[in-house]
Amino acid sequence: MSPVTRLLEHLWPPTREEELSELRFLHDQVLKDPETALSLIQREQGRLTAQLTLYIRELRKALSGNGRPAYDAIHAAFQSVAREIDSYTTEIFQQEITAEDSERALNTQNRQKLLEGLEEVIRGLVVDLDRWVRVSGGGSLRDSFVEGIDALLMTACDAADSSRMEDVEVLVNITRDRGELLREMRQSYLAEESSLTFEARQLFFRVTGHFENAVWLLGRIAQLKRQQLLSEGR
Repeated sequence: MSPVTRLLEHLWPPTREEELSELRFLHDQVLKDPETALSLIQREQGRLTAQLTLYIRELRKALSGNGRPAYDAIHAAFQSVAREIDSYTTEIFQQEITAEDSERALNTQNRQKLLEGLEEVIRGLVVDLDRWVRVSGGGSLRDSFVEGIDALLMTACDAADSSRMEDVEVLVNITRDRGELLREMRQSYLAEESSLTFEARQLFFRVTGHFENAVWLLGRIAQLKRQQLLSEGR
């Protein structure tokens, strides 16, 4: 880093959003070695997974009345890094790579698509949870969803950064089909809260739908990570 660059960063330090929007591990030179590039892409994916927990932090801040949540900034930063990852993955597929690297690249690309879908779902979930009490009350049930998605994302972070099958299996196990459980919860809540307005009911269905989709996406991501570890003999 040149003296001028250091001076500029001292005078105008990057914002949190700018820091989150930048790649930390990938650079053009890594494309000379597809195997290394794929490893670094997966490290960037681990960062993106960790960024999803910022949505929960901002939601907690909003629910406690400590300021306006920065959902849009988190989304913009995530999308910026995701576009870069997609570009690097495309570059790898355009090279002559081994069959093993091709399989690994496809696995990585599929995980990236799921991760981008998960970000959209988590964003929708926190926005609707933010509105929950203002529209329908039910703070206790809302808090259960907040704690539940927080625990799932923390487990996903552990799995993303780990090369141990045990850590991935934890995520696989806790994301097994929860459809029946959520259906029963919907029926029970709606029966107890029969006076809910149409808007409140719609909001409740959106929250449970987001949560169910998040569980499914995390489960698919975990399955792909397990496939990778099995192919590596872990």
